[in-house]
Amino acid sequence: MEDFIEYALDYLDFDSLVSLSEDALAVARGEKEFVNDCGDVCIEWGHGIYLSNVPSEIDFAELRREYGKEPEPNERGEYDIEIREVLSRTESVKAGYLGEAIDELMDKYRKGEIILDADDFKGVDYIPVEKKR
Repeated sequence: MEDFIEYALDYLDFDSLVSLSEDALAVARGEKEFVNDCGDVCIEWGHGIYLSNVPSEIDFAELRREYGKEPEPNERGEYDIEIREVLSRTESVKAGYLGEAIDELMDKYRKGEIILDADDFKGVDYIPVEKKR
């Protein structure tokens, strides 16, 4: 990476470099020469959808709703809509390690020792259901 930084400072306009993180730079504009060394780091601003590189942080259901094809009604002119409530609560568990804490809570939940109720309500989603083909 240090070789690339030296190269970039020697051959590119300093104002055209964008710092992405401690170890990453991208050429934004004004490049004097094409750089093959940094072909895996590219940014194009101004359009598109910028998603997290952590899959668990991406709301795929929301993306489907916003950009997907709208479902068709059935032969009776009805739409199937799933109503999904979100209940959530944080519990504190004393354990030797994270896996043990999760296992203990899962066991308590399955046994009915932890029951989520209306006080744990966090939201509701209305999700169109596509016909199975």
